[in-house]
Amino acid sequence: MHQPDRRFAFVLALRLGCTVDELGERISAEEFGEWKAFFSKEQLHPAAARMRHAQLMAALHNGALVKRDKTTWTSAQFMSADPWVIEEETAEAAAPTPAQIAAEVARINASFES
Repeated sequence: MHQPDRRFAFVLALRLGCTVDELGERISAEEFGEWKAFFSKEQLHPAAARMRHAQLMAALHNGALVKRDKTTWTSAQFMSADPWVIEEETAEAAAPTPAQIAAEVARINASFES
């Protein structure tokens, strides 16, 4: 679903306890726009929850874990660039093979050993 307004309609309908069709009958386009602005300003946008989670992950990893280059983790490293895009939609590459997964695990484990 690459239509931000349509995706927001589903989010708002879910929050208001109705279907998207019912939402279209109940509110005007002007009110829809106001709801969208309200969600952004009040950090009710789906990206806000993802950002809080990413910030928590960065803080957690900056605790006991140290990167090899001694830099700290940032919340951006735990988020996709477009907050409205669900990860499944952005994944265009084929699923990794067991050998690729094993190599990645070995690489990550090696980074903690040094």
